[in-house]
Amino acid sequence: MAIIYSYPGATPTISDTVLGTKFDSDGNPTKSFPISGIVDIAVNAVTANGWTGVFDTSDILQVTVVNGIITNVVISG
Repeated sequence: MAIIYSYPGATPTISDTVLGTKFDSDGNPTKSFPISGIVDIAVNAVTANGWTGVFDTSDILQVTVVNGIITNVVISG
C-alpha cells in the first residue's frame, strides 16, 4: 500500500465511498461507507435534535436547517 499522501486528490461525490472502522461484535474491522450514508446520518441527527445552522462543504453543498427542518439546499460545482 502506498503512503497516504501519495494518492491523488479528488472531489468527492455522493456515490463515492470512504474507508472507516465500524465498532461491532466483530471487533473494529475496516469497512467502506458510502458518502450518501454519512450524509443521511448527519441529516437525521440534525432533524431529530432541532438544530439550526448551515452545513457548508467546500462550496459544493450547502444545507440550511432551521429548527431541525431543511429549508434550503444549494449544490454547485
